[in-house]
Amino acid sequence: MLYSYLLVLHSWLRWVILFAGAAAVARAVLASTTEAEWEPLDQRLARTFVAAIDSQVLVGLVLYAVSPMTPKTGDDFRTVMAIAPLRFFAVEHGPMMIIALAAAHIAWVRAKRAPDAKTRHRRVAVGFAIALVVMAIAIPWPGLAHGRPLVRGF
Repeated sequence: MLYSYLLVLHSWLRWVILFAGAAAVARAVLASTTEAEWEPLDQRLARTFVAAIDSQVLVGLVLYAVSPMTPKTGDDFRTVMAIAPLRFFAVEHGPMMIIALAAAHIAWVRAKRAPDAKTRHRRVAVGFAIALVVMAIAIPWPGLAHGRPLVRGF
């Protein structure tokens, strides 16, 4: 039962991340081209994006631990590696999301240390865009061999 609830939370939180990330990147690109100042909205969007990714990775790690599909032994791993959809979730999805998490955190730390608003916007735009691209590649979109529904319900 915990697994089902976490799966729904994981599915819905994905949309918070994608929308917050897209909004943060769009605003950062626009602000860096117009040389706008760093505003409280920029701060909120960036923090929301990073906090949502942190939450999502935490939920994902718990999901991985409690999932009935997670390989538990070496024999399980050998079997999983031969089946693309299972391999995706066992060894590809998680590490790619951790790379996206790292990209977002690095961008956010570098942006906070930026000497001026334009540099801060540029660092957020580039770093968060990289994180979004990695996430988009690692999301199990419907229609793929390992695809999942766009929105899960209970």
